[in-house]
Amino acid sequence: VSPWPYSTLIEQIDKGGVQSVTLSSDGKLASVMDKKGQRHETQLIDSVDIVERLQRNKVVFELAPEKRESSTMVGNLLGSILPPIVLIGGLLFLTSRGDDRTESANR
Repeated sequence: VSPWPYSTLIEQIDKGGVQSVTLSSDGKLASVMDKKGQRHETQLIDSVDIVERLQRNKVVFELAPEKRESSTMVGNLLGSILPPIVLIGGLLFLTSRGDDRTESANR
């Protein structure tokens, strides 16, 4: 993968030198396949202009699926499961201490 300046991407789209483009989900990066089969990456300045150019020049393009980091998913899972576990554990602890006190008082 070799980087392309934004101006080169525009020039290549207009000249017919681009086979396909994958736009990042945030619209900031384009992964480009040129007509020679080489991959290039370009930081996008104006993704709306690029989409219009791609359509005008009949270049195949797609939007990449949003990347979800596994650490974020694990964090979300722990964040939703951990509070009830702590609450239940705390209640069981307090209940068992109450039983101990009751037994001590009955002796």
